[in-house]
Amino acid sequence: MRDGFEPRAHAAVLSEITIKDARERLFRCFDDLKISAPVVPYPAHKTVEEGKLLRGAMAGTFTKNLLLRDKKERLFLFATHADRASI
Repeated sequence: MRDGFEPRAHAAVLSEITIKDARERLFRCFDDLKISAPVVPYPAHKTVEEGKLLRGAMAGTFTKNLLLRDKKERLFLFATHADRASI
């Protein structure tokens, strides 16, 4: 616990409403910057190989992501091109 905040106890706070709001803000920013950001949803997956099978011939740049949390419960997101052998 840090400053009276227990992340695990407050996980429900990150509801779909909050995620939806963040997504809407992000896409408004893209619109303001005149950035085209089409979204093509496909199922969640756990490996790059599984993702390749799911997306088939879909065009685009694909990443592999690793979300880590340290002992201080800080979050770190590492992202790299899906075809890169190591980070």
